[in-house]
Amino acid sequence: MVFEPPVGAGIRNDVGVEAGLTVSLQYDPMLAKLIVFGPDRPTALARLRWALKGYAILGVANNVGFLLDVVNHPDFQAGRTFTGFVKTHFGRYGLPEAPPGEAAAVAAVAALKGPGPKDPWRADAWRLPGMPVPVRLNYQGRPVEVGVRRIGQDGWRVDSAAGSFGVRPDPTRTGRFTVEAGPERKVVWAVRTPSGVEVCCEGHRYVFEADRRPGSAVAEATPGARTFEGLVAPLPGVLVRLQVREGDRVEALQPVAVLEAMKMEHVVNAPRSGTVRRVYFQEGDRVPKGAVLLDLE
Repeated sequence: MVFEPPVGAGIRNDVGVEAGLTVSLQYDPMLAKLIVFGPDRPTALARLRWALKGYAILGVANNVGFLLDVVNHPDFQAGRTFTGFVKTHFGRYGLPEAPPGEAAAVAAVAALKGPGPKDPWRADAWRLPGMPVPVRLNYQGRPVEVGVRRIGQDGWRVDSAAGSFGVRPDPTRTGRFTVEAGPERKVVWAVRTPSGVEVCCEGHRYVFEADRRPGSAVAEATPGARTFEGLVAPLPGVLVRLQVREGDRVEALQPVAVLEAMKMEHVVNAPRSGTVRRVYFQEGDRVPKGAVLLDLE
């Protein structure tokens, strides 16, 4: 949905995709290659950090944030690398534990900027001018709560525990926002997804889930959104066996599907008890990672 490679002195991009293309399940994992050069190592490292922080990719999982963390490691900067460098220093690498305030601010604005008659900015009668709209999102199972106020015709003020941020969309680039925190300005990218919002902030990707509880601001802004819990594919592959049908009752940890990937079969279990309300794929279909296989009520 968003693909914006960095451009500048000493930066080269070898890419085979562009924004708007569908990435096939049969692709080479290396979608793009970033190359930087300079007269010395410190200059090249500075350019590499700048380029990775400005590399925006949304809509497909990527390793830009991980590469940025590697580049920022003091041993990497000093040239003290070896065969087991990644395993030694990043053996338990995971997603950022908490999103920065700028990312949460843009996620809240993007979540509320939905089309339709229930867009809260068009429903003037329900909120007095200047009053903040409470927005609740979830990040890795933890709530993120902010207040959003409209400022002028094309701006917002977002207040949270992390601070106060001014947010303005770029009218010429879909998904691009400018965030102001005091004298500092940052470019942050965001796109809406069926389950929430994806944000790219300084090279790191943050996935927020919207609060769909009745009466929440995001639920009002996104009428018709799915209310069931979706069981997602943990990896890309071919659906070789589907062991349930719509209407079936399943128990927690019951096998419901089998995916074949890398010449191995991976069993997908139900995360909890429930009733299968909708199945989205058939046996033989290629399933991308993160796709919803079925809905559990």
